[in-house]
Order: sequence, then C-alpha cells, then structure tokens
Amino acid sequence: VTMKLQHREGNFYLPEVLILTVSHPTRAGLDQVVVMHREGDRYRAEMRVPKSGHWLVLLEDKQKTWRLLGKTLLPAELVSIGDVNSTAPVQ
Repeated sequence: VTMKLQHREGNFYLPEVLILTVSHPTRAGLDQVVVMHREGDRYRAEMRVPKSGHWLVLLEDKQKTWRLLGKTLLPAELVSIGDVNSTAPVQ
C-alpha cells in the first residue's frame, strides 16, 4: 500500500509513522492494522489486499491526535479519504 497525505495548510507536519486500519463492517476477523512509514512525501506498508466488498478505512497518527475515516468499495486502485476537493473545513 502506498499513500500520500495532503493538507490545505502549508505548515502541516508530516509524521514519520501513520496507522492504517482497514476493517470490514460486519466481519471483524478480516480487519487489518498496518504501520505505514514515511518515504519522502509518501507512506508505504505491506499488507494483504482485502477481499472485494465494502470496507472502512481509518488513518491516524501514532499519537492519535487526529484521524481520517472513510469507506471504499474494493477492488479499487485509488481510495480518497477526506474532503479532497472542497475549500470548506473538514469536520
């Protein structure tokens, strides 16, 4: 898995480590948690690709001071979390 983290404010600190949780809404036995390490402007981690279907995606910093939560339908090549195209603040 490769991920790019972007923020509207230029002074946002890119953490060295992110925690990615991919969970199935009804089958907890399929959930996965991986630690992603920063490599330049991207984060990388090895993980088993989840089975097709609906999945919840949680991304947070190691200290758990912030998190992004989204959902996706797999298989997919690109998954976006957060309001990437809006100028309104993300709540």
